[in-house]
Amino acid sequence: MENTIFQSDSIAPDTLFEGIIGRIQREQHRQSLMRAGIGFGIFLLCITLAVPVGNDFVVALRESGIMDYGSLIISDFGAVVVDWQDFALSILMALPVIEVGEALAVSAGMLYALRLVVGDPRQRMTHIFS
Repeated sequence: MENTIFQSDSIAPDTLFEGIIGRIQREQHRQSLMRAGIGFGIFLLCITLAVPVGNDFVVALRESGIMDYGSLIISDFGAVVVDWQDFALSILMALPVIEVGEALAVSAGMLYALRLVVGDPRQRMTHIFS
């Protein structure tokens, strides 16, 4: 008894290859749609959070007095240059850290969501450089 699997006469049906490739393409399409949908949902969440976080960030900047340093730099730049270390330290001490962290987190979430929707640009650029 000969094993028919290893015989060169036995060939798989032609539709088997197309069926496998079709299933792989459908799965890739489903995964890309799922990734885009999740990315779009995260992006909508970040956009929704961006409004109150941005408002809190602007209010905290106004209350901290950092805007006064900008007008001081414009009006008396020589004094700022002479005592730049003191001015830098006072700006860092007046910086609203929590609001800056929230704004950075929302911005990072938006960038992550856009990356999910668009895909990995390195994979898209490989055919250009090869």
